[in-house]
Amino acid sequence: MYLSAAGIAAGLFYMSGGSFYLFLVIIVALLVPGMIQARFWRDYLTSQSLIAQKKHLEAIVYLQRFLKTIRARPELKKLIWINARPYTRDVEVMTLVNLGVCHLWLNQLKKADTALMEAAKLDPESPLPYYNLALLSQAKDDFAKALEYLDQAESLGFKRSSIAQARLSILAEAPKDQTDPSDSDSGSGTPVSRAKKGGRRASA
Repeated sequence: MYLSAAGIAAGLFYMSGGSFYLFLVIIVALLVPGMIQARFWRDYLTSQSLIAQKKHLEAIVYLQRFLKTIRARPELKKLIWINARPYTRDVEVMTLVNLGVCHLWLNQLKKADTALMEAAKLDPESPLPYYNLALLSQAKDDFAKALEYLDQAESLGFKRSSIAQARLSILAEAPKDQTDPSDSDSGSGTPVSRAKKGGRRASA
């Protein structure tokens, strides 16, 4: 770790042409954006830590508060460019998806559906809401709808390995008369464990 940091510092100093002043400018330029995001996205970042600890009920409080903040101050959404996510460029979508997933973990299926559908409406090109709607549909025993949502997520570029895992889970759990056998080899889809067993964290 020490050698790696020293190597990076040496590389940055080289980029500065040996100018200590320019070296400091480069360091500040690299550090300040993250500090700015941490300042204004504190509630969102706190929620991510809580979700990682499976403290979903607590995370909901921070996600709801952050949602109110960015809706009141939409300019804060632009800070996503500091650390862009691969599946959406809208932090409101990320927040709604994570909110939906927290509700899914807590078996609050109606609330999960509301948040995820709102996310899908806000960014129809993001696969995140559809992937998690597939997991929600599986929890509701609506396996055909779950496969349909997985197809949408896959078509929008969601990670194939996750899609494949989810599809296998759905097909293994679903009665044969609720799925189309022709879908079983399509290689997409993946859900999580059922809501009553605990949902899967959103990949926002």
